[in-house]
Amino acid sequence: MSINGVKRKICNQLIQQVGDFPPLPAIVSQILKVTSDPESSIDDLKVLVEAEVALSASVIKLANSPFFGLSRQVSSIPHALTVLGLEEVKNLVLAKAMFNTFKVFGQKGDRVNALWKHSFHCGLASAVLAKRWGYSSSDFFVAGLVHDIGKMVIYLALNKENLDNLYGDVSLLDEMNVEQKRLGVDHQYLG
Repeated sequence: MSINGVKRKICNQLIQQVGDFPPLPAIVSQILKVTSDPESSIDDLKVLVEAEVALSASVIKLANSPFFGLSRQVSSIPHALTVLGLEEVKNLVLAKAMFNTFKVFGQKGDRVNALWKHSFHCGLASAVLAKRWGYSSSDFFVAGLVHDIGKMVIYLALNKENLDNLYGDVSLLDEMNVEQKRLGVDHQYLG
């Protein structure tokens, strides 16, 4: 069997151990549907956002962030949605959904928290760069957010003890080499 064949076999075994990622909450699916529909309006989104207190607070907080540079405070959902637009709200919802998915891994400790922060910061950095270069910041945000999806598969497939044995005290720079040596495939290939 070729090296790529062996890697594919290992990937399939890890993915089979995972089964499915935790499902998205219904509200996330509804918001993704609305933000993906070209016929949708801010009013359609407002109904969904206002029904979720935590999401409403996050939308207003994001609209008031220095990233948008507004001179006056945003205090209502309609104003916040107008400031952010459908794409930014979709990004926020995706980020929160991923964060909640990462909570499932709570028993796996600091490693998971570090991965979440890294993924979120990569998403933000990707969005800023995309905007600077004239591309869709939404697409780049999502790409940055999920660029380490292979690590999520590894974290779901292995229990805490096996994760600790796999990574030990390995630095971030050496993780791919260690994964390759110990699993036979790294998270980049797996993703």
